[in-house]
Amino acid sequence: MSSHIWAYRGRVVTGLSLAVFMAVAGVAAGCGSKRAAAYDEPARFHSPAPFGGQLPVPEATLSAEDRAWEVFQASKVADWDAAAVCYGALVADTRHIPKTADNAELLAELDTTLRDLHDAIYVRDMVSAMNYSNNATALTAQLADPYRTEVPTEARMMAFYARRLEIFVMSGNVGQLRETSVRMGAMWQRLRPLVLARGATGLVEEFGTTVAKTISAQQIADFVPLVAPAQQQIDQIDLLFRTTDEAE
Repeated sequence: MSSHIWAYRGRVVTGLSLAVFMAVAGVAAGCGSKRAAAYDEPARFHSPAPFGGQLPVPEATLSAEDRAWEVFQASKVADWDAAAVCYGALVADTRHIPKTADNAELLAELDTTLRDLHDAIYVRDMVSAMNYSNNATALTAQLADPYRTEVPTEARMMAFYARRLEIFVMSGNVGQLRETSVRMGAMWQRLRPLVLARGATGLVEEFGTTVAKTISAQQIADFVPLVAPAQQQIDQIDLLFRTTDEAE
């Protein structure tokens, strides 16, 4: 653990950067707008076929997933001030995620992930910051799984895997790329019938082809042209579930 000051869930350790301190203290201006700009999202919980349980996802859990995504995006372009601010907003959100007997392990893993993410931002380690913030999106998606969700957990985890492809292409880690592609294939088998139920046969065929190419890829050069299509198609799947049925 690094020796610089930082504040997390009430614990203060020495050496936090000013930007992170301001964010943890509540100065999170600039977070919360990036995802809205990237997606034209309808209001939450207006899908005609919500997934999961009966209770709505706690707002802090939803917000934490978005903030983790924003840290990923800021880290990818080396905007470390924005990454620090969004990190602080992410930490603030995690304080309000309801604790239950069933989610203690996930929350503990998220706690560790955020510590690692803090250190990656502090030293401006792009790949590590992208990796830890992406891991945080997966953990918050799993924390939301027991609740009623607009977008199925399978779609949100598929987005996590698509971002992993980007991370490991950047780092040149063929082993992780191959492992991620196998996991994508398994997740696609769970997600595919849900997308078909929405009538998106063309999108199913298109994304299925991308997944198959990813699984058969062997070298970094094979994966490079698949990253953008995979992420774009997952974005389309995400929006497919967020679209409100106008007939309702």
